[in-house]
Amino acid sequence: MNDLGLIIYGDITSSDRRFFQESKTNMSFLSGSSTRSDAESAPPEASDLFLRISAECTRLVEREGKQIPSQWDMSDLLRTLIGNDNIPGFLSHTYYDVMLLGPNSWLFLDIINWIDLVNYVPPQV
Repeated sequence: MNDLGLIIYGDITSSDRRFFQESKTNMSFLSGSSTRSDAESAPPEASDLFLRISAECTRLVEREGKQIPSQWDMSDLLRTLIGNDNIPGFLSHTYYDVMLLGPNSWLFLDIINWIDLVNYVPPQV
């Protein structure tokens, strides 16, 4: 937990620290007692986590200009990479990792590495 009372998941970088320090005065909304804002910032229900992770990963893959081979879809790929166990805690951590780190999240990096491996064409000699 940092001095703003936020719990940070993953490794915090110096730029993250700088962002929180510079944004401290602009983050007064975090200390409000609004039930609505608390609910909006809470992770989705376990049943929604997988769908939201899938949608965000699809968006990131498209943003990178990559394409999953046609015989797969994102949900199949995610089930392969993170397993079929719908452990809410694991899905919640994965959700925050993807939403906070985006293209630097472990799951997205695994997806890109998998796509690159599947699409690898050896150089012609």
